[in-house]
Amino acid sequence: MDWFMQGIGSFLAAVGISVVFNAPAKFLVNCGVLGIMGWMTSYILIKNSVNIYPASFAGAFIVGILAHVLASYFKMPTILFNVAGIIPLVPGGMAYEAMHSIASNKYIEGLQYAANVSVLSAVIVVGLVFADVLIKLISSIKYRLKRVV
Repeated sequence: MDWFMQGIGSFLAAVGISVVFNAPAKFLVNCGVLGIMGWMTSYILIKNSVNIYPASFAGAFIVGILAHVLASYFKMPTILFNVAGIIPLVPGGMAYEAMHSIASNKYIEGLQYAANVSVLSAVIVVGLVFADVLIKLISSIKYRLKRVV
């Protein structure tokens, strides 16, 4: 039942940020499903003893690939789906803990949380960029093969 609640939460987070950023209403469900896909990828890997960093990379990579697929299918910008998809992956709770620790004069603990937030955010960005580069590489190869034939 925990995975179901995780899915509902990630769907609502993705749809919520899509509404805030004025995404077209007809794409809200797609954005929500993309949020579920990214979060559940990460969640399942973490539950199977994978470290949070590779799990978040995998979640962001899945979001990046699926965002490109949805963007090309619906003829919309990729960023519309990317932003909605990564929101459930963003380490907001950890950032809160960093600020709370610093405000409570636990500076070392706060810096540890802040460092983890920074690394995790970078991992998410690398996952998205890796997906983008892979899609562009595949498109380039397909284009070159078409020109040759």
